[in-house]
Amino acid sequence: MASEPEVVLELKVERERSRLDLEELTNLLDGGAVFTDKRREMVKMVVEDPVFKRDNKYFLSSEESFDSAMRKNVHYIELLKSKKLNETNAKAYVESAIDDDFPALVHELMFVPTIEGQGIKVGDIGPKFGYFGMDNGFLHMTNVRIPRDHMLMKYAQVSRDGTYSKPPAEADKIVYAVMVRTRTLIVDHSAKSLARAITIAIRYSVVRRQTRNRPGEPETQVLDYQTQQFKLFPVLASAYAMKFANQYLMKLNTEVTEEISEGNLKSLPELHATSAGLKAFCSELCCSAIELCRLSCGGHGYSAASGLPQLYADYSPSPTYEGENTVMLLQTAR
Repeated sequence: MASEPEVVLELKVERERSRLDLEELTNLLDGGAVFTDKRREMVKMVVEDPVFKRDNKYFLSSEESFDSAMRKNVHYIELLKSKKLNETNAKAYVESAIDDDFPALVHELMFVPTIEGQGIKVGDIGPKFGYFGMDNGFLHMTNVRIPRDHMLMKYAQVSRDGTYSKPPAEADKIVYAVMVRTRTLIVDHSAKSLARAITIAIRYSVVRRQTRNRPGEPETQVLDYQTQQFKLFPVLASAYAMKFANQYLMKLNTEVTEEISEGNLKSLPELHATSAGLKAFCSELCCSAIELCRLSCGGHGYSAASGLPQLYADYSPSPTYEGENTVMLLQTAR
């Protein structure tokens, strides 16, 4: 049986001082004890799997990063099949524990059809700010005819003579609901990314010591400086608030989706306004807070080994994709 990991003394002392029931708090964040047990089971499975090792992660070239991510992606899919992990939560726990880019993530979330034929050009968009292990490409079609029976025409129609008919106003709203769902996922991603960043920053601040207050005494923990608390504690509070706001948004999305399936679109405007506003607010806050956490770690925050530079690079597209934040705020106000 594997031994318990060694805990840094300062972290152990700080945890023992807490008056919170950590198990109860963990269950609250996970949504219940059952989900906590399931998450721990999935994390243990990933940690013990040699394919998901993260050795030398920050020393790989772009090509090596892509190869490593693709190898993990394939193994992840095989794992889901062999273990029959069909539940949404189980898959999410495994993905979170793997903690690496998935080259096929866009395919999984939004489906990219494989198209072959003359007049079709595909390629890679080139280097990006982050997500080096993910392949983002382009598709260019020249004089390519798409047969009518290959088109999705439940709402919008194209007649045999090529005339396009717009969908009814209500149907148009249903199609838009897909984008709303994606914004809900961005809020979830924001909550998790912010929690990760502040955890790194606070743990560093507990372990890092600097300057003695009195001769002969140990150097002061960085977290005991009020200036450090002033920077980090509001971020910690925001991480909790964002987590609970996301839980509400997920619940609202589920309820409205069920209503839409029954033809009731009454609550869709509320979901649209709420998801647009939270997407803009959470992504903007999280992006700046991750950078604040990085700066709070001093030189360690500049090191790739801290995990913060990569976290910031991978998260930074959030304020602009699935609706630029200025537009999202205007949508909420309207």
